Amino acid sequence: MEKSGFFNSSDGDRIYDATDFAAYFGSLVSNGVFYAAATNLQATPGSGLAVSVAAGGAWISGYRYENTDTLNLALTTANGSNPRIDRVVVRLSKVNAGPA
Repeated sequence: MEKSGFFNSSDGDRIYDATDFAAYFGSLVSNGVFYAAATNLQATPGSGLAVSVAAGGAWISGYRYENTDTLNLALTTANGSNPRIDRVVVRLSKVNAGPA
């Protein structure tokens, strides 16, 4: 099959969806956090048992992620006998994908 794009539709003959755009952008931009500023999506200790994630953006397989304001993530209390490492991860899930 041959495909090309993206062109304006002429009487509905061209229909594109998110996967078409993601495939295009995925071929141009690698996965990761944008490095427009060193603080993009930077995780820092929050108040109490929480982590604050700064505003910023990322790409995952051609899909865009953007956090427009500080995001506060609550952490659960650690198990007292096991060591603990907390990570903040941007992960792509297409299950029930849609506007937030």
